[in-house]
Amino acid sequence: SITSFGEQTLVLNGIDAERIKGKRVLITEDVIATGGSVRAACKLIEKAGGEVTVIASVLLKGDFDDPRLVYYHQPPI
Repeated sequence: SITSFGEQTLVLNGIDAERIKGKRVLITEDVIATGGSVRAACKLIEKAGGEVTVIASVLLKGDFDDPRLVYYHQPPI
């Protein structure tokens, strides 16, 4: 997160993990800077048996690159 500091933890409980299993999943983010949160979410979803098919963001601030990524704007550096 561009507004958070320190280590963060993503958690997926058993009920939600079951809902994801075998499903195609779209991840949405308002801003992607380093892509760390998105990468962690992808790992968690895939570990639960889901398939991330699209990563969508309004703003791409860093150099995160993934063939599933679509975004609206990338400001010049």
